[in-house]
Amino acid sequence: MPMLSAGTEQGTPVEIYYEVYGAGKPVVLIHGWPLSGRSWEKQVPALVKAARMRLTPPTLMSLIKR
Repeated sequence: MPMLSAGTEQGTPVEIYYEVYGAGKPVVLIHGWPLSGRSWEKQVPALVKAARMRLTPPTLMSLIKR
């Protein structure tokens, strides 16, 4: 899974993990707390097939308690 470094918060790195599915106009699917980008797993295939879009469900690690 690709990772994007978004800086630091109080000395701790802020990392965003993401995946990309499909092709076309980009759409970012944001998860709620305490979920991850995997919360979109079951919807992604149908959305890619029906809408012809490039989906990016990131996992915002700062929202997930480690």
